[in-house]
Amino acid sequence: MISSGSDYPKLELKDYGNEVRGCHTIKEVDNDETIVSIPLKCLITVEMGKDTSIGRAIINANIELDAPKHIFIMVFMLMDRKNPESFFKPYYDILPPTLRNMPVFWNEQEIAYLDGSFLQTQIAERNLAMENDYDSICSVVPEFAEVNTERI
Repeated sequence: MISSGSDYPKLELKDYGNEVRGCHTIKEVDNDETIVSIPLKCLITVEMGKDTSIGRAIINANIELDAPKHIFIMVFMLMDRKNPESFFKPYYDILPPTLRNMPVFWNEQEIAYLDGSFLQTQIAERNLAMENDYDSICSVVPEFAEVNTERI
């Protein structure tokens, strides 16, 4: 048991480098056995994002977003990471510095390796949806651009 209250005695976390991580069982797991228990206080939830000033502004504007659940979690994390006393600081500190392992963050040359694959279309559609969500949020909450200055 670790101090957060999380319990996972049959699991181990591995860091393989290059932002690749894994979670593996280290002991046999029985059918219907709980293998991880994480207290609610250790989770970043959609509701937490909705409860931020930016989250409330998004809700009040009633804008349509492609991935609203992801947006509210992201909004919470972007705001909360500015707080050096955040309960979640240890989590933020172990996050990978980039998301280069995700195809939506690949450059044109890397995406070109996928020529002929429908994955290229999916990446382009996802990037466009993220840009549209960003633009929609900034149109109703201009200060969001100050919290998140990077575009894809």
